[in-house]
Amino acid sequence: MAKGSWTKAMSNARLAYQSAPAGEDVVPTLTQALWGGGMEALKSGQFREAISAFTEYLRLRPSDTSGYLELGRVFMQSGRASDAVAAFGKALQLNPGQPDAADLLRNLR
Repeated sequence: MAKGSWTKAMSNARLAYQSAPAGEDVVPTLTQALWGGGMEALKSGQFREAISAFTEYLRLRPSDTSGYLELGRVFMQSGRASDAVAAFGKALQLNPGQPDAADLLRNLR
């Protein structure tokens, strides 16, 4: 997807989800848009937008370890250490062998 189009993709996917939440491709499309938008926001230092995108992503994919890792990274980079610890802890709860979460959590303590 071209740079800058994640915002539009998230908006369109949210509209599709509101119209037909049980549609076959609606949730995968929305989660892909939220992931892309969250990553783009994180890379550009827009932490509030990244937190919002990853939080919404995790409402749809609550057992996705990678989502908690990225949310924790956003919290860590934005200075919200206690929230980062909670996100990395959730990633480890879901996948106790997750090495990135364990390393990041160790760095915060």
